Amino acid sequence: MSRRALPFIRLTPEAWLRLLNFASLTTFLVLLAGMVWAAFSIYGVDFRGYYAAAKVLLDGGNPYDYHQVAPVLFEISGWVGNNPYYYPPWFAMALTPLASLPIQGARMVWLIINVLLLWAGMHLSLAALEWEMRGWRRWLTYISLAYLLAWVCLRFEQTGLLLFFLLSLTLWALRRNNHILAGIALALLLTKPPVTLLVFGILLLANWQQGNRRVIICTLGCLAILLVISTLVLPGWFLEPLKRDFGLGLAHELDGPGVIVARRINSTFLDWSAALGFEGNPAKVAYASLAVLCAVLLWRAFRRGDEMNYLASLSSALGLVVTPYALQYDYPILVFPLLWIYKALAQTQGWRRLLSIAILGVIFSVLLWERPMSDAYWIPMGVSLLLIVLESEDGKPLGR
Repeated sequence: MSRRALPFIRLTPEAWLRLLNFASLTTFLVLLAGMVWAAFSIYGVDFRGYYAAAKVLLDGGNPYDYHQVAPVLFEISGWVGNNPYYYPPWFAMALTPLASLPIQGARMVWLIINVLLLWAGMHLSLAALEWEMRGWRRWLTYISLAYLLAWVCLRFEQTGLLLFFLLSLTLWALRRNNHILAGIALALLLTKPPVTLLVFGILLLANWQQGNRRVIICTLGCLAILLVISTLVLPGWFLEPLKRDFGLGLAHELDGPGVIVARRINSTFLDWSAALGFEGNPAKVAYASLAVLCAVLLWRAFRRGDEMNYLASLSSALGLVVTPYALQYDYPILVFPLLWIYKALAQTQGWRRLLSIAILGVIFSVLLWERPMSDAYWIPMGVSLLLIVLESEDGKPLGR
């Protein structure tokens, strides 16, 4: 074959760039489609819990009563398992339109919604960071984050991508001084408090410190409205969660109400340390010390007056480091901190850059060797360490 006959041999640099952009975008879209197909046809479990809770609510029942939810779970899937409803009542209310669909159709809609939330969240995150990244760089960045954080969430049909979208929407709205939208998004971020409570509190304090009182008023007002509507729709909804055994499914694997089949392994410090053979009182002391260290790091960031994006990134990562309950599928909220890290890394040289690349290598290797889900705890620890290594005096990326 002659040199002239070789494909692409006469392409200009601009044409090569367009080809690279198209190839990377196509790869990203195929990856998302493959994730949705695999989650729908092979995996998937937790959406049926949301679906059953919403269906009970539609029928006038109490979604927090596992005795009412369990028969619906069995009806739609042939087994009960460990799917009590632990989310705020407004989440079940929001899912009632999906509960009116057949379960398989509702699952597909839920997965598509989550993919759209991932795409929109990453777009809003770049806008909040004021980072102009286009073409193949953008799509390869998206691919890396989808691989590390989105796949596990889609596989379990969980809410992590929703939480990430709400965080990115909050920060995007704050960047544009849209305090009403920021307050609404921040209030909805409490849809899963064990994952988002710390970043929620830090963003409230940061807005207070910066004089954004309208954000605080809108946040608290939105929460009050949600609670009032929830109580009108479901009077006494808060009584069931007060029962002694209500949270049994958080620490144990259940097969129906009160039926314990195994201890649950979470992606938290105590389960991670137990897998390493470090448990009991020494582990609890280490956990308390870690919580104090995280509080000091956040206090230090506040004292320096760091920008909102850095405070949100640091508190999101540290929240997963110290939370008593989270699993790997809750980690998509780390997409925003990782985008902050990518931007900082692109503008950093020297030992910080080399160390950061090494830490990123460890983080991205976790999915290749993790065994119990507690091994995933290395990810928020690594992200937190990167945020500390790459911080600057004002919380903006180094070398900007």
